[in-house]
Amino acid sequence: MAAAINSSNPRVNAKQAVIIGVLGVVLVGVLVYGQPEAETVESPAAVAAETPVVRPVKTSPPKKKKWVKVALDKAVETNPFAELTIPKAPAAAEPEPVAREAAAEMEAIAEAAKAREAAMADLRTQKVSVILRHSGKATAMIGGRMVREGDLLNGFRVISILPTGVVFEAEEVPPEAKQ
Repeated sequence: MAAAINSSNPRVNAKQAVIIGVLGVVLVGVLVYGQPEAETVESPAAVAAETPVVRPVKTSPPKKKKWVKVALDKAVETNPFAELTIPKAPAAAEPEPVAREAAAEMEAIAEAAKAREAAMADLRTQKVSVILRHSGKATAMIGGRMVREGDLLNGFRVISILPTGVVFEAEEVPPEAKQ
């Protein structure tokens, strides 16, 4: 048997062929004679404590739903594809004053954000042409205007002037200035 395996498949050596043969014999033995049953022995007290009492319960098969009988003339009168008429919702009541104030405030915030974005876009179009450093203080020329750290330009405060550019922060508008 090993010689036949080795001649047909040169990659299987003699040791592997013997192992394959032994495993084949074991497999045939298990299939023919079956597996031996494992015998467990437990004390009667342990069996009584762990075994639940099982009582048969009578169950009935599920009830079949019956089709509803509809008279032919009623079925013909009903059009399942007819458009449904959906009643219109009642008109919305006037919003309360608090809701109106909140909506107005939200609109004001949105408009301020749009204005701030437009100002930032305008500021980005102005190029930094010169950055000067003298005795630890920096000055930059942006769009023809000289600015230092702390200056306000188009609603943005100059936070720092670096060799690579200028850092801005949006200036918060105090509430009394809005009115």
